[in-house]
Amino acid sequence: MCSPTDALAMQIDVMKTREERKDMGRREGIDIGRMEKELEIVRAERDRLQAAVAAAPQPVASTDPTAGIMALLQKFQSGDLDIAAVVGALTGGGVEKKA
Repeated sequence: MCSPTDALAMQIDVMKTREERKDMGRREGIDIGRMEKELEIVRAERDRLQAAVAAAPQPVASTDPTAGIMALLQKFQSGDLDIAAVVGALTGGGVEKKA
Protein backbone atom coordinates (compact mmCIF):
# COMPACT_ATOMS: atom_id res chain seq x y z
CA MET A 1 0.00 0.00 0.00
CA CYS A 2 1.39 3.41 -0.86
CA SER A 3 0.79 6.83 0.60
CA PRO A 4 -1.32 9.44 -1.19
CA THR A 5 1.88 11.31 -2.08
CA ASP A 6 3.37 8.15 -3.63
CA ALA A 7 0.16 7.52 -5.54
CA LEU A 8 0.19 11.06 -6.91
CA ALA A 9 3.88 10.73 -7.79
CA MET A 10 3.17 7.55 -9.74
CA GLN A 11 0.27 9.25 -11.51
CA ILE A 12 2.47 12.22 -12.45
CA ASP A 13 5.19 9.84 -13.71
CA VAL A 14 2.70 8.12 -16.00
CA MET A 15 1.60 11.37 -17.64
CA LYS A 16 3.15 11.72 -21.07
CA THR A 17 3.64 15.46 -21.39
CA ARG A 18 3.97 18.51 -19.21
CA GLU A 19 0.81 19.84 -20.86
CA GLU A 20 -1.15 16.82 -19.63
CA ARG A 21 0.19 17.42 -16.12
CA LYS A 22 -0.84 21.09 -16.31
CA ASP A 23 -4.33 20.14 -17.51
CA MET A 24 -4.71 17.66 -14.67
CA GLY A 25 -3.51 20.28 -12.21
CA ARG A 26 -6.02 22.82 -13.44
CA ARG A 27 -8.84 20.28 -13.15
CA GLU A 28 -7.79 19.19 -9.67
CA GLY A 29 -6.73 22.63 -8.42
CA ILE A 30 -3.13 21.50 -7.93
CA ASP A 31 -0.01 23.56 -8.64
CA ILE A 32 1.78 20.94 -10.74
CA GLY A 33 4.97 22.99 -11.04
CA ARG A 34 5.27 23.12 -7.25
CA MET A 35 4.42 19.43 -6.97
CA GLU A 36 7.11 18.54 -9.54
CA LYS A 37 9.71 20.54 -7.60
CA GLU A 38 8.69 18.85 -4.35
CA LEU A 39 8.78 15.47 -6.08
CA GLU A 40 12.34 16.17 -7.29
CA ILE A 41 13.37 17.02 -3.72
CA VAL A 42 11.74 13.85 -2.37
CA ARG A 43 13.40 11.71 -5.04
CA ALA A 44 16.81 13.26 -4.34
CA GLU A 45 16.38 12.60 -0.60
CA ARG A 46 15.25 9.02 -1.31
CA ASP A 47 18.28 8.44 -3.53
CA ARG A 48 20.59 9.93 -0.89
CA LEU A 49 19.13 7.69 1.82
CA GLN A 50 19.29 4.60 -0.38
CA ALA A 51 22.95 5.32 -1.13
CA ALA A 52 23.67 5.79 2.58
CA VAL A 53 21.98 2.49 3.44
CA ALA A 54 23.84 0.70 0.63
CA ALA A 55 27.16 2.15 1.83
CA ALA A 56 26.52 1.20 5.46
CA PRO A 57 28.54 -1.75 6.73
CA GLN A 58 26.60 -4.99 6.60
CA PRO A 59 26.52 -7.29 9.64
CA VAL A 60 28.93 -10.21 9.43
CA ALA A 61 27.11 -12.55 11.80
CA SER A 62 23.85 -12.57 13.73
CA THR A 63 25.84 -12.01 16.95
CA ASP A 64 27.06 -8.69 15.56
CA PRO A 65 25.32 -5.90 17.55
CA THR A 66 24.76 -3.91 14.36
CA ALA A 67 22.51 -6.71 13.07
CA GLY A 68 19.89 -5.82 15.66
CA ILE A 69 20.17 -2.14 14.85
CA MET A 70 19.85 -2.85 11.13
CA ALA A 71 16.79 -5.02 11.82
CA LEU A 72 15.24 -2.14 13.79
CA LEU A 73 15.94 0.27 10.95
CA GLN A 74 14.43 -2.11 8.41
CA LYS A 75 11.28 -2.44 10.52
CA PHE A 76 11.16 1.36 10.80
CA GLN A 77 11.55 1.77 7.02
CA SER A 78 8.81 -0.77 6.35
CA GLY A 79 6.46 1.08 8.69
CA ASP A 80 6.23 -1.69 11.32
CA LEU A 81 7.82 0.55 13.97
CA ASP A 82 7.63 4.28 14.58
CA ILE A 83 10.60 6.42 15.60
CA ALA A 84 9.63 6.34 19.29
CA ALA A 85 9.77 2.52 19.26
CA VAL A 86 13.20 2.55 17.59
CA VAL A 87 14.55 5.05 20.11
CA GLY A 88 13.00 3.03 22.95
CA ALA A 89 14.64 -0.16 21.70
CA LEU A 90 18.03 1.52 21.37
CA THR A 91 17.82 3.08 24.84
CA GLY A 92 16.47 0.01 26.60
CA GLY A 93 12.84 1.10 26.70
CA GLY A 94 11.61 -1.90 24.73
CA VAL A 95 9.91 -2.18 21.34
CA GLU A 96 6.22 -1.53 20.77
CA LYS A 97 4.70 -2.31 17.42
CA LYS A 98 3.01 0.53 15.57
CA ALA A 99 -0.78 0.45 15.88
